[in-house]
Amino acid sequence: MLGWSKFGFQEDNTVLLVPISSFDGVPKVKNGDVELDWKACGLNKPSWARARRIWGANPHAVDPRPSLGHVTANEMALILLELEAMFMAHGTAR
Repeated sequence: MLGWSKFGFQEDNTVLLVPISSFDGVPKVKNGDVELDWKACGLNKPSWARARRIWGANPHAVDPRPSLGHVTANEMALILLELEAMFMAHGTAR
């Protein structure tokens, strides 16, 4: 989970999610992937955040199971840089 909007009780809340993929062998790294310090994140294999696949969800759709790990502040900054690059490359500024 990247973030949680803090609107009022009656407002639409959104949870921003980014999938993380882990690999045993050779990773299948693609554009927009951010390599994670998987040991520091508490994961058991080399892992990458798939920034290009970010999506928003209603908080009620989030699985209630406990977290499998965490992302460091540095890795969060790298994920956000990948997201910024995607929007700068494909969006228009006025």
